[in-house]
Amino acid sequence: MQYIGITGSSLKKRLSRHFDSVRKLNSPLCLLMKKYKKEDFIIETIEEAKAKYLPQLEIKWIKHFNSIIPNGLNSNSGGAFRIKSINGNKNKNRILKS
Repeated sequence: MQYIGITGSSLKKRLSRHFDSVRKLNSPLCLLMKKYKKEDFIIETIEEAKAKYLPQLEIKWIKHFNSIIPNGLNSNSGGAFRIKSINGNKNKNRILKS
């Protein structure tokens, strides 16, 4: 199953934040993370863009990969969150697939 998300941080930090929230949340992604270890997940960048474009790109990629429940782990069509650029570099923001 796939999950699409956006981040302004490194892939490792983003995955760690997801695992840190496992105890507090019961989203489909968190439930899966309770069953497996970090090492069992593959996370990759599918696109880099300026922060202002990430919400639209998240919507595009969730649709492309058909990753909304029950076909994937996204609970909605995306685009709701805004990302600030990391270290002032507006080109290092990412769309992720795990």
